[in-house]
Amino acid sequence: MPHRILLFFAAVLALALASAIAALPGRVPPPDFAERYVVLDEPIPVPDYVFEERLANGSMREWGMLEFRGRVVLMSFWATWCGVCAKELPKLDALSAGLEGEPVEVLALSIDDTLDEAAATLGKRGHRNLRVLLDRQRALSGSLGAEGVPTTFVVDREGRAVAVIEGAADWNGDAARRWLLDLARG
Repeated sequence: MPHRILLFFAAVLALALASAIAALPGRVPPPDFAERYVVLDEPIPVPDYVFEERLANGSMREWGMLEFRGRVVLMSFWATWCGVCAKELPKLDALSAGLEGEPVEVLALSIDDTLDEAAATLGKRGHRNLRVLLDRQRALSGSLGAEGVPTTFVVDREGRAVAVIEGAADWNGDAARRWLLDLARG
């Protein structure tokens, strides 16, 4: 008899916890969104790392993470030699195009040695909506604890990583888009 009572209370507690988590707007991606995602118990402040971008005219621009405050940032680390990245980049490219004018920024940060490598790869693959960015010497990905590519961090409007996804995700799917927009709109 005591076992049944304990099981009953455990089930009630599990349902209450699931309801409480689900009530947090935008915090938990739907289960069909990605195979391996983790909503962080404690958001990680993203350092004001400065990374480089090659602009369409060939010039360089530096960005700091502080410039993205007030927006949700999807920060995906990738490499030209990564086969899984090659499958995921078209989805990121389509997501970026579909979010124009929305308070969400898609940053595809290459961990390759040079911006030229990353730019050439994106160009050859026909990705027109992803900006050419470089995480020089894997400084930002390393500071956040990324162990491989692709690894994507979802950064909230306050500049804190609130979720991490290792491996590919369906970024252009309705579930991903809804989740990011819900998070951005608070």
